[in-house]
Amino acid sequence: MEPAKKMHFDVVSASEKRLRNAFVALVVVIHCLMVLLPSVNQEFVFADGAQFFTTHDQGLLDRYFSYQANTLGLPWLAHIVAYVLPFQKLAVIRLLSVAGIVLLTAGFIRISRYQGRPVGINMLALLLLNPLIWTYSARATADFLPAALAIFAISLAIEAGRNVFLLLLSGALLGFASILKPHVFCVFLVLFGLLWTGRKRVSPWSPAAIVFLASMGMLAAYLAKVHEAFGFWIAPPRFQHIHALSTTNIGGNFVAYVGFLVMLTAPLSLIIPGIGKFLQRHWKLLLPLAIGLVLVFAVGIHGEGEMNLGPLDRFVPKSVQSGIFILLSMFFLAPVLVSQGVDDSNAHMRKAVGLAVLAALLVFSLSRPAQRYLLPLLPLFLLILPREALRKKTLIMVTLLIFASINVFIGYSQWCTGTAAIKMVQALQSAGLLDETDPGAIAGDVGNYFRAEHLGNARYVVVPGVVNNSRLTVRSGGPLGKAYSLVAVANGEHR
Repeated sequence: MEPAKKMHFDVVSASEKRLRNAFVALVVVIHCLMVLLPSVNQEFVFADGAQFFTTHDQGLLDRYFSYQANTLGLPWLAHIVAYVLPFQKLAVIRLLSVAGIVLLTAGFIRISRYQGRPVGINMLALLLLNPLIWTYSARATADFLPAALAIFAISLAIEAGRNVFLLLLSGALLGFASILKPHVFCVFLVLFGLLWTGRKRVSPWSPAAIVFLASMGMLAAYLAKVHEAFGFWIAPPRFQHIHALSTTNIGGNFVAYVGFLVMLTAPLSLIIPGIGKFLQRHWKLLLPLAIGLVLVFAVGIHGEGEMNLGPLDRFVPKSVQSGIFILLSMFFLAPVLVSQGVDDSNAHMRKAVGLAVLAALLVFSLSRPAQRYLLPLLPLFLLILPREALRKKTLIMVTLLIFASINVFIGYSQWCTGTAAIKMVQALQSAGLLDETDPGAIAGDVGNYFRAEHLGNARYVVVPGVVNNSRLTVRSGGPLGKAYSLVAVANGEHR
């Protein structure tokens, strides 16, 4: 019976697999070319951290901890990999993120096969072209690689059965991913849900315990080493208050996370077969829930952290963003709770994954939110969406076209932002004003050009946009490009 079962679930044709592999290869090639884009969003900080392990320059380490609450795991890994790839550290870290595309693809396909849902070219395109995935898989930050590694780790564990070696390997990979980014340990909840509802006649407790102990052991050993070396456990003291656990805005954070996750998978996440009958059956539960969400919105969702639309923020007001999130959040439970028809033999597995994702989001909501924390959860949520939506080829093509357009805009915005920041630095150097300037709006892109000891006496500050009577103004790109101006610090409205 086992061979027949395998044939039933592995229904992707050989030609489809070749097309799928060619698509992944194309995505990797494009991302390798994107390595040439200028640095943005604190990428230089991770490059500085990697350089510290080469030069042992304390100034580089101090700069890293002044900008970053992330661990030193990724800079250390980039330092090691640089022995094999003798490129600039920024390029090495970006290539590590690109390598995560292969890990994510392999893990995604294996988990989907475990669920009895074959991954064709359309499904894979919806994953890899998703703007969140696409953007961070080409960035030199500690976000995408850990997420991809965590997904790959749990994909090993669900098919390991009683193979202790594979379970230990899975735990080690999850532990290493958690060292790079502690947030990704949340996928363990999904792993347990998959094991609990899986087809293999193996108790989920033993495999889950092996993975948990192996991964937590690695993470605990790293944190102990960091505490011994630097005197703190997870984040530098200046970030401990920012990222401290709090219930102050847990409701607003949770709604923003859920709404953002639905938005990232729209419009597929909004097409729910059987939703009418489901609403009729459960309206007594859903009506108070909807009213509660509206009341939360009426009181106001506080915009905290980085739950935003990136370059689109300039076009979409915060109040509109909050309204979008509150409406979209109502759709989250639909694909988890609503039956998808007679062909869905894995409803329990979908519900387990969906509830595990909700639990992870609830934990995330206790701290400062950021949309990039959704990276390890987005692929898993994509796997519980209705099959009927994924069969609508026209809808998928429109969705992919929207994704591609957003990705082009984000890439263009990155080029404009990074190029304009570099132009401002060059203009400051030419004018001899670099040591008299607070980087201000460009600190996250080119902050490594400015020395901290000069910031207290800065006479000028860089602000976004074109400002009248500014000392310097630089531009990059066309009408939707980027501009920065240098103004006197005395102008309080520009500080």
